[in-house]
Amino acid sequence: RRNTHGGYDRDKLQKRKVLSEMSLYKASVTYSEESINAFAKAQFGIFQRKTKITLLAAATLLLLLGAFEVGGQAISILLLFAGCLLIVNVGNIPRRTAKAMMKSSATFDIADYDFGDRAFTVTSGGASSRVEYKNVTHLGEDSRYYYIFCSPRVGYMLAKQSLAPNEPGGFRQLLASGSNCKWSGTGSALSTNLPMLIARLKNRQK
Repeated sequence: RRNTHGGYDRDKLQKRKVLSEMSLYKASVTYSEESINAFAKAQFGIFQRKTKITLLAAATLLLLLGAFEVGGQAISILLLFAGCLLIVNVGNIPRRTAKAMMKSSATFDIADYDFGDRAFTVTSGGASSRVEYKNVTHLGEDSRYYYIFCSPRVGYMLAKQSLAPNEPGGFRQLLASGSNCKWSGTGSALSTNLPMLIARLKNRQK
């Protein structure tokens, strides 16, 4: 159809273009307190990796010094306390981000994803948006979610168990090749397991 100016209806052409793309994968996510916290942790782990590594390295040093009682028992207790406090503070950074995100949205929605050859469409709350893979800058994953970021402030997440067809290898390859990005972990397990690793190391020395 042509409009009153003799040109094609661009909106309809765009809709036809989106519909003409072959749907390769579908997925979804339910935004909840748990998933938003996971997203904030991933965001922090991916975009503030150097800050996180520096803080955790300092915490590791403090915990090691405290575990081996460098400077006596009293100093050891202070070092262990300082190391644990630093780890807690590292975890508080994404928690504060998650709280701010939840305050900005009174209700939690379900986001549906449709992945094509060159882009994906996300639909949530009755609105849809199309994101081309070439605009993706970071890809991340943890045990439950995939994360797709276009910038430090613009990102998407989807539940791994919702992926259909259930072909994680092909899905990762599609996004990696389309965005020219490598998949990476979010680093969330390191801060969680650090005190346990220190305790195991100390037990081995006994």
